[in-house]
Amino acid sequence: GTSAPATATFTTTGNSCASVTGATISNITGYSALLTFTPAAGAVDYDVDVTGGPTPIGGTITTSPATIPGLTPNTTYTVTIITNCASGTSAPTTVTFTTGAPAPTPANDDCANRVTLTPGAAGAACNPTNGTVTAASQSIGPIQCAGFTADFAQDVWYQFTATFTEHTITTDGGFDGVLEVLTGTCATPID
Repeated sequence: GTSAPATATFTTTGNSCASVTGATISNITGYSALLTFTPAAGAVDYDVDVTGGPTPIGGTITTSPATIPGLTPNTTYTVTIITNCASGTSAPTTVTFTTGAPAPTPANDDCANRVTLTPGAAGAACNPTNGTVTAASQSIGPIQCAGFTADFAQDVWYQFTATFTEHTITTDGGFDGVLEVLTGTCATPID
């Protein structure tokens, strides 16, 4: 036999949260960008999805502005922002942008072109040296630090000749740098 068709009645409602407004992208490089928007009233947090590159990027943020890391140079991305509030979610807000050209590889990206550091005199102030790991390659596998080993470690090379039995080397600049001191030659570095 056959059965009678089923019918259902339902009512749809609009999105229960306000969307963000004024979404913009600035500080665009080949590898990151800054997302800024005017927060929505009643928002708890925001789901942000970034598509267009080789790997989608997403997460939940609670404030604006927010940095979008891990981008690929010369790529067009679409950022979708959805407000989460106690009563549900908002309609999506989207903004599109294109990343810039890749940064040049640092001169000291390999051991053969390492930069020489000059130790300060005993008890004297340090001798600052500028550098970057942006666009650097990985020439030695990542080492474990605080129980964690990265999947990929961009490295740059420096050298110094010890002038005392103890030297202090520090990194600065808002990144999670790991220092590894080696001896030997570029062909056979010794940990």
